Amino acid sequence: MATLSWCAQIIVLLLPAVAVCVLGSIIVVRRSAARKGLKLPPGPPGLPIIGHLHLMGENPHRTLHKLSQRYGPLFFLRFGSVPVIVASSPQTARLILQTHDQIFSDRFPTTVDLHLNGSHSILNSHPDPYHTFVRQLCSTHLFSSKMVHHFGPISNQELAHLLSSILANSHTALPFPLRPLLYSTFTNIVSRMILGNKLVCQFNLLDLVLDWVHMMATFNLSDYIPCCRWLDLQGYAKQSKLLRSKIKTTFKKAIDQRRQDHAPGYDQPHDFLNTLLSTSLDNHRANIQITDDHIISILMNLFAAGIDTSALAIEWALMELLANPEKLSIIKAELCNVVGTTRFVQQSDVSCLPYLEAVIKETFRLHPVAPLLIPHYTIHPCQLLDFEIPSNTMAFVNVWAIGRDPMLWENASNFVPERFLGSNMDVHGRQYELLPFGSGRRVCPGLLLGLNSVQLVLANLLHCFDWENVGELEFSEKYDIVLQPLKPLTTLAKANLPLHVIEAQLYEAS
Repeated sequence: MATLSWCAQIIVLLLPAVAVCVLGSIIVVRRSAARKGLKLPPGPPGLPIIGHLHLMGENPHRTLHKLSQRYGPLFFLRFGSVPVIVASSPQTARLILQTHDQIFSDRFPTTVDLHLNGSHSILNSHPDPYHTFVRQLCSTHLFSSKMVHHFGPISNQELAHLLSSILANSHTALPFPLRPLLYSTFTNIVSRMILGNKLVCQFNLLDLVLDWVHMMATFNLSDYIPCCRWLDLQGYAKQSKLLRSKIKTTFKKAIDQRRQDHAPGYDQPHDFLNTLLSTSLDNHRANIQITDDHIISILMNLFAAGIDTSALAIEWALMELLANPEKLSIIKAELCNVVGTTRFVQQSDVSCLPYLEAVIKETFRLHPVAPLLIPHYTIHPCQLLDFEIPSNTMAFVNVWAIGRDPMLWENASNFVPERFLGSNMDVHGRQYELLPFGSGRRVCPGLLLGLNSVQLVLANLLHCFDWENVGELEFSEKYDIVLQPLKPLTTLAKANLPLHVIEAQLYEAS
């Protein structure tokens, strides 16, 4: 969601031209609801036409948190003509994500999503047989425990490349930004798992991914004010069409090359692209068709979900540990005791590293990568608590606010991994106090793969190197669907393990 403070200014400028069209919908949600006798949740007064768009600002998760402190854990807003509810407690989150999961299982249709993904994406497609089938396909052939284990060597090789790059930086004794190295690592991991190789293309793949994430976060005024839908006021329709063209060029080249290199009768590679292409040839599934456009949208979803989120989670965790050196000392001592000083951390070690797992859970609590999840959308009207929710309502679950609620968490604003030691609370969507991956039928299908990747990479960064921050740590946030540090972490690294051990491990992994 981009900055919204200028939205009201745009409407004011356009008001003379669109006043006649808009006057009929000024009253929109609250009065129409009143005519139907609906009892809506409480909320602040809105403005004509734009409703509450002017309130949102650059960090909507913080704005919505402040509103929840005044209006309660379930409150009502209006974005233009679209009714909106916001859940800010475990109880109200459970109502949306579990109790009424089926009703809230749709996604709000946006112009950007239509032009970028059509109706083909995993993220935003309607809860129809196609959506169910594609999620099952991903769960079986990409995200299952068996496939995570199968792709383990790829993760280890790319991790070795990351550690090698950091080692080279450590020799220079110069500070360096960590985020580009993490982005490169996860781009290569995802590309090799899905496409079988590191994708080389006309357009930089990482740039496409980051542009896709940014475009999906844009707040298109035309989506919320019906009379403006034929106008491309902010140019987002044009931009998303151009980006889709670049994405299509990139992945269509990979698809065509695969078909050319692996004709029928040849051994097929065990990557997800081959699974998708094989599925597209199966015409026995009634009403479910997988075309190249479907495949391109699915691939883009997987790249976007697998790169940005993992890299940013690791950056947030390392920032918190640098800001809390006593916690950093504890986790490094745990790594030394469990793993020793003669090898890298393996995935099998993680279950023996409870403080590492606690650090990651605490990072997800304070810095959930998707602080508002992806907004849900009602298919039918329903009742939540004592309130009546109309159909076609957007629903945000503010997991950022839940993670910082002092009624749920002692010292809620502080980084205290110890709160999770001996706790049975996990991040799989079963406990609504901690929901970094969502819950219910829209829970992130790549939860296991993403969590394993974050654990393994963070553990090795901490085990192999000593880290020193350069300058003052800055915890200001930039909201772009995903929540990232506004100022990327710049740091110094120094080898912690003996140099010959690191070099030998890198040689073995290469």
